[in-house]
Formats: sequence, structure tokens, C-alpha cells
Amino acid sequence: MFSYFKNALHSSKPAREYLGKRNLDNSILEIGYNSGQFHHGERKTEELIKKALEAGLLQDKGLINSRTGEKGYSPFAKWCICFALRNKEHRITGLYFRSALYDDPSLDGSIAKP
Repeated sequence: MFSYFKNALHSSKPAREYLGKRNLDNSILEIGYNSGQFHHGERKTEELIKKALEAGLLQDKGLINSRTGEKGYSPFAKWCICFALRNKEHRITGLYFRSALYDDPSLDGSIAKP
């Protein structure tokens, strides 16, 4: 999932601007961006939805897409830059998100694998 977020950074002007303002260099640091769209389109599979729900990246709020009639989900940390949290073996054990659009700490957060 983090590789998707890393690739999405290049498509987001607000995220790149945020990094520039904070002097964060994504060529040195592993930084991603959550546009909130990772569970749409060709990537959308039942397995992806299930894993994202279990990890807390999606929240089931009982939404129904009015256009398609399909079940809708609310993404966690939409419009946030993302940092991978790694253990001693360099494996990703969690993700930390920071809002790229707002200076509101309540929009920040982290999730960790059990």
C-alpha cells in the first residue's frame, strides 16, 4: 500500500508544495501521499477493500454511492502526506499521516499493523 502512496505523490501539486514549504526532500526521504482514491478504479478488489478496512485505511460508514449504487467508504487520512514507520529489519510496521492541506493536528494520525 505504501508504494501506491509513494507513486501518488508525483500527481499531487498540493502535496509537493507542502513538502517544499517544509523542506522535505522526497528524493532522500520515503514520502507518499494519500489522495483518498486508492480503493477506486482498476485497483478496487474485494481483497483490497478488506485489507484496507482491517488496517484502518478505509472506514465503513454505511455510505452508498448515489451514482453507482455500490457501497462507499470513507478513506482515513485523505489529502495527507504519508511516512512509513519501519522496524529494525526495515519492514513497514505502520504509517504516519500529516495533512498537506490544513494546519489542523486533528487531521493527522497514524495506524500500525497489529
